[in-house]
Amino acid sequence: MQARGGAASEGAGSAAQGPVQAVAPVRAEQVSSAAHSVEAEEKRRETQMKYFKRMGAPLFTGLGTAVEADDWIREVRKIFDTMGVASEVDRVRLAAFQLRSEADQWWRSESRIRDPETFTWEDFTKAFFLRFFPRAVRQQLADRFASLRQGFNVSVQEYHTSFIQLGHFAP
Repeated sequence: MQARGGAASEGAGSAAQGPVQAVAPVRAEQVSSAAHSVEAEEKRRETQMKYFKRMGAPLFTGLGTAVEADDWIREVRKIFDTMGVASEVDRVRLAAFQLRSEADQWWRSESRIRDPETFTWEDFTKAFFLRFFPRAVRQQLADRFASLRQGFNVSVQEYHTSFIQLGHFAP
């Protein structure tokens, strides 16, 4: 009888431990899955950064002209489009990595005010242009385009070059 009682006690203990033991592998699997997801994300970002650099992503210091700021954004956007970078967060993260000097200081200031993970690419470019390509400068370039004339002392080639350079600033 004792054997039975002992066996019954063991069986009851085993039954009580059964669900706990069943939960442990599930939790371990979840932890393993989360760790794998983190590793996969790190690998994806590492690969993305490698290709971004390989594409010749330019640096931006913020020390040049407003036109250079516009050129930088256009070049970085072209690389994103070529690479197929659709994620807004990835675009902002990669672009911010290329900022140096005054531009990097600006981004650190922006990042203190707002979490960088919440910036869309449009938010980033608006804030970037506000700082490095002010509306007044864009308007001056648009006005120069509107008043562009060939004149007698300007060759067709020089006029064409000016037309192309200023054309994308036209309203």
